[in-house]
Amino acid sequence: MKAAIKQLFQLFKFNITKKDFSSDIIKESWVRCYPDYNYEVSDLGRVRLISGFSKNGKPTTGGIRKQTVSGSNLTASLSGKNYSVNKLVYYSFHNKVPQKHGREIIHVNGDRSDNRLCNLKLRSEFAKPKATPKSNLPKYIRVYNYPKDPSRNIYLYYRDGKTLKTSIHLDNVLEFKKEYERINGKL
Repeated sequence: MKAAIKQLFQLFKFNITKKDFSSDIIKESWVRCYPDYNYEVSDLGRVRLISGFSKNGKPTTGGIRKQTVSGSNLTASLSGKNYSVNKLVYYSFHNKVPQKHGREIIHVNGDRSDNRLCNLKLRSEFAKPKATPKSNLPKYIRVYNYPKDPSRNIYLYYRDGKTLKTSIHLDNVLEFKKEYERINGKL
């Protein structure tokens, strides 16, 4: 029986070789971190410590830093101080210094845990929709900035001290106004 199996292997010349997976591996780019150059960030949103020496002269081993959720963002601790990972990635790859005001970095796909470089943009890089000038609107339609995204507006149909319709689309408010006036008569 063993001889028969051996002959089959020789006949068909089964060559079991290891597959080369190197083409399947995603290439990850690393750059030095802007606030602490003992760390690096990758374009995939990971943070690591570079092997070297600590402040007191002891050797350190590099490794990927643990990220924790703080508010709605992921943070990483660098030398005992917490930093938002999205800011670390964006500013390190673009060689920019972060601005002091608010949330200037947007996650394109809306997922705040996705800190890949391709998913991060500055708010100013996003095209703002054309806002309707407030002076061209009738007095019964009011416009306010959308709280979650100040570049967008909220339109309100306002009559007799009451808000009757709210929408982010002016057309929806105007359609509601026509329907309301058709049913209740013009005021």
